[in-house]
Parts: sequence; C-alpha cells; structure tokens
Amino acid sequence: MVWRMLLGLLVSAAWSTSVAGEPFTFPGLKEQVVIAGFAQPVGATLDADGRIYVWEKAGAVWIVEDGVRRPKPLIDLSDEVSAYFEQGLIGFALDPGFSQNGLFYLLYVVDWEWHSTAGQPNPANLDAKHDTFGRLTRFAADPQDGFSTALLESRTVLIGQDHTSGFPITSGGHTCNALVFGSDGTLLASIGDGAQFAAVDLGGPRLTLFSTNTAEQDGILAPNEQVGAFRAQLVDSHSGKILRIDPDTGLGLPSNPFFDALAPDAPRSRVWALGLRNPFRFSVRPGTGSNDPADGDPGVLYIGDVGWNAWEEQDVCTKAGRNFGWPLYEGMARPTAYASASTENKDAPNPLFDGASCQAEHFTFAELLAEDSLTVPMFPNPCDPKTMIPPGFTFMHTRPVLDYRHGQPITRVPIFISGFPVAIPIDSAQSPVTGVPFEGNLALGGVWIENNMLGPTVGDRYVFAETVQGRIQMAQFTSDDQLLDIAPLRSPGGTFPVMLTVDAEKHALYYVHLNNTNGTGEVRRIFMDCDDDGVPDPAQIAAAPRTDLNGNGLLDACESLGDLNCDGTVSVGDINAFVLALTDPSAYAKQFAECDPLNADTNGDGQVSVGDINGFVLLVTGR
Repeated sequence: MVWRMLLGLLVSAAWSTSVAGEPFTFPGLKEQVVIAGFAQPVGATLDADGRIYVWEKAGAVWIVEDGVRRPKPLIDLSDEVSAYFEQGLIGFALDPGFSQNGLFYLLYVVDWEWHSTAGQPNPANLDAKHDTFGRLTRFAADPQDGFSTALLESRTVLIGQDHTSGFPITSGGHTCNALVFGSDGTLLASIGDGAQFAAVDLGGPRLTLFSTNTAEQDGILAPNEQVGAFRAQLVDSHSGKILRIDPDTGLGLPSNPFFDALAPDAPRSRVWALGLRNPFRFSVRPGTGSNDPADGDPGVLYIGDVGWNAWEEQDVCTKAGRNFGWPLYEGMARPTAYASASTENKDAPNPLFDGASCQAEHFTFAELLAEDSLTVPMFPNPCDPKTMIPPGFTFMHTRPVLDYRHGQPITRVPIFISGFPVAIPIDSAQSPVTGVPFEGNLALGGVWIENNMLGPTVGDRYVFAETVQGRIQMAQFTSDDQLLDIAPLRSPGGTFPVMLTVDAEKHALYYVHLNNTNGTGEVRRIFMDCDDDGVPDPAQIAAAPRTDLNGNGLLDACESLGDLNCDGTVSVGDINAFVLALTDPSAYAKQFAECDPLNADTNGDGQVSVGDINGFVLLVTGR
C-alpha cells in the first residue's frame, strides 16, 4: 500500500484532547490526543525525560515538552529530503546516550534536484519524480540549549555519501524506513526493496508513472542490482534488508552474517536479514540480545512487512541471516509472477557452466531459496541434480509468525503437516494459535508493552497495527518467541497509526496518527485509567506505591482488594470477614460464597496469609 492510496482513505476529523467513544474491549483503557497540528507526521519517540520527538515526512523533527511544541525544530532537512509520494524522512532515532552526547540519526530519501545541484536546488523542482537514493545521517544537538536544536556542522553521513553508495530508490515507495538500536548498541535500519509496486519488477524499464528510469545510467543501481524486486534476495544490495551497523562509522560489523573484512562498507557487510519487501516498522524484544556487539546478537527483531497484492505479514527474526522470502514469497503464499521468474543472481555463478552441456551461467534466485523445512533442504544444480549448489548462495525461507489477507478476514499461522509446511487459518482446529481472524492492507510492526502498562488483564504483550483500518492488535508470545494468541486491542476506524512507541517509564502506549490534511496529524496515547482522572494509572502507582498494594498494576481503588464482605467498599465492616478468610477459608467460602477470598491477598503472592495483614490495615485505615 502506498502513501497516495493510504492518504486517499484518511478522514480529516477534529478530536478533543479526550477521545470520546473509546474503541477498546478492555475496561479502563483510555485514549488521548497528546498533541496535534503536525504536517504528515510519520513517527515519534520519547527520551528519558519525557520529551517527545515527532518527525514529519517532509523532513522536520519537532520536540514536544509538557504537551507544547517548541517554536523551532530540532532539525529541518526539507530541502534535502524528497517528499515525493511515500518518500520522505521516515526513520529517526536517538542515540542510547543522547542525554549525554546529544546524538541522533535520520533515515531519508535524498531529493535528486538537491543532490544534482550540490545543494542549490530550484525550489520548483523539489519533491518531483526522479530515481534517487536513500541516506543515513547523524547529527549532534547543541548542549547549550538542552539538546533542543541541531549543530548543523556536526553532520556525518554514515551511508549514502553519494548516489552510488546509498539505498537505491527507483519508485515512489518502498524506501528507507525505521531506525532501532539493538541491545548491544549497534544501529539497525530497515530498508525497502526500492522496486516498483504497481507492477511486477524483474529489472528493466519501469512504469514511468513513478520512475524516470535513470537509476541505471546514473549509477544508483550497480549492474548486479538491476533485478527489480529481487534485490531483496541479493546479499550484495542494501535493498529489502535489515541492516546492522556501527553507529560511529556506518560500517558493517564483523559479527554480521555476510561481513567482508576487505569491504566493511559493502552492502553485504551490513546485512543482518533479507527477503523483505517494505519493513516499515520493527522493534527489538526487551530482555533479548547481548550487550557485546562481538556476540552478533542485537536481540530478537519483530518486523511488520508490508505486502503486495494479497498478504500482509508479521515476522520474527531470532538470528542473523534469516531470509523472509520476498519476492518469491508474499506472506506464506508464492506470487506466481515472481515465483515463476527465471531472473538470475549475477553474484551466484554456476561452477558447472561451460557454455555447452551446461548453459546456466548463473543460478536463478528461485533455485537459491528453499521452502521452510524440518530437515536440511537440498539445492540441486540445474545442470546436474547430483551436484549441490555451493552453500554460500542458498537460503531456507523463514515464514512469518502470521499473515493476513487483503479484503477478507483470513489470518494464518505456519505449521507442518506430515513434514510439509502449511499455512493454517487461525480459526482452524489445527491451529496452535488462538484468536479471531482479521484483514488488513498495511502491516505495521509494533512494540512490546510491559509491567502491566495497560493493566493486568492485558498483561505484557507485543502490540502491532494495521494502518489503513486503524486496527491495533496484541499478541502473546512464549519466551522463545512462539506465537500463542492474538486479540484486538483497539477496534478499527477513526485513525491511521504509522508508528507505535512507549515512554521510558512504561506508563502508556503512544502512536502517531497520520492525517490527509496538513496540520492535522497527531500524537496519541493509550493508557490504563481505571479511576477516570486522565492520568495513567502506572504513573499514579509509581508516585504512590501504596495505591497498588498487591502489585498487579491496577489501582486498589479500582478493584475489590480488601472488600471481603462484598459490599462494594473497604471499611471496618470487612475486618471479621478478613479474619475468617485468613483463619478458616472453608467457613469463609460458605458464608461469603459470592466473594473472592483473594480480595484478602494484599501482598499479591497468590495466597491469603499473615503477610497480608499490614496491607489490609492500610486499606481499611486509608493510610
């Protein structure tokens, strides 16, 4: 799904600070507009002090403090950034040490007019259709003003110093996407395939609607990259990848799966995962990964990959070198136009080629990717099935943890039946995952909510979204990243989330609402507010821990804790019932059959004991 198609669906609506008619199935959840008035905002993040950084598609980054936008942007690269179609400043990240060093990173598409005129563009020619490239740049903010404005002289281009070394963009979409720091301090970047989306792209002339077909002659595409969407399968290309780099230098890391010590700035040295179409947003699962970059473990990545004609997908990358299949796979389906293509990988020469008995000079991309398997797959050489293709060129497809259909509520998960990979509907009796099927058109990778941020009923979940429909889903995973269930968090309609994030204190879930009319984009937050006072319950509990004696993340005032006689209040009238629950549970159960004896469990250890007495006294006395 592309920006113009998406924007055509957006509805401009005026919202009050408190959103009426909360679209939640869980009681106590509220939604607020934190701040509005942005021009096509595409992302937001928060620092340790609670400041919100909002970046707009056109190239500006704004700081919001205490609900008020600062008068000047942190930085504005609108002349350099191409905002044509779905291009723009799409990725932004603060350095983990931002509060000390003021460093931040931007991922964007360079305007060809700006680039080709050495920064002296004709304003009339900006944001126009032209094959171009993406760039990753680092700046430092000024410590003299509290890191609120950029020091422009600190500019360091990490990737894309010129058009031959950047991220190839040969269409209006599938460009540079997200920036995320790994647990080990390495910088991860998601890059789209840069290919045309409105038609099959096997290389060669592209639709002139979105391309000038100049990337080849301008050197934006190297000869081996002139394979269209198959760049996602090409290790020696940045396109369709998750990259992992040193944030100081922009170079790949020796612990990356395809690192070349002789060319640390080559695309293959930076590649962490491949086979992605448009990985618009992704995140690292908290508590995973190493602290040492040499270990090659930045954490487990949860990725939303935007689909083509039929399927959206959510992926989990548990280790280096995973291949998610695009364009040979879309979700768990095989799009015929690509799966049947004989496009060759010019970087994969066939050692049996002799021009006579073996005329296959290079292997095709289809020959180099096997379907998911419980056993080690075989890769026979097309010239001699008894000879295997060299292992350095081959991959096995990593299936998404779920995919879902365009236009139909069909959601599938991967299983094996008799050893064969099968995509099974989630509502099938054979599905190992529970949940209600849903549909969508633009997969948005999400974030993890922790510490009962949205209350104990929601718990700790992975939250992701469906942008076009405004749907926010949540998923429960095992500790080893196996999907267990999916459930709706926010009903579809009304907004169009393009990024999800959480604050450092984990008090609320934030999302950016993109809107069609400039000046109407918003940052919103979803939070637990069981007492309906407009303040996130986790913030109240953090300020006054005694308001949640049992530690379940819910204000005691909003549950029945301490109410042992079930009269709806906590008072001295509960004392006898508390003593009975403590000393004679059977008698309590008979006398108060409608009550839950765990209302006496004030310390939250799952049982009623003398350890609950102090907490009960505090509840009764209100101290």
